[in-house]
Amino acid sequence: MPEAAATSSYALIVTTIIGMLAHITQSSIAWKPGLLLMAGAIIGSAITSRIMAKFSRERLTLIFRPILGFLTLLMALSYIF
Repeated sequence: MPEAAATSSYALIVTTIIGMLAHITQSSIAWKPGLLLMAGAIIGSAITSRIMAKFSRERLTLIFRPILGFLTLLMALSYIF
């Protein structure tokens, strides 16, 4: 499974770089929201990695599975209605 995660990460990096270059060449970058999102992602990933290290994999699954299921259902309903 780690190979699949690494492959997925590399694909995400490549598409991100291509998208970034396209936006740079078209001068359509909203810098303020982009920098705020970047700062939030960096801070959030640092905090989340520390929190997740304190829980077992099974416990995290028990916590996040219902949350993600609810969000998936909510998104599906928003598309329908």
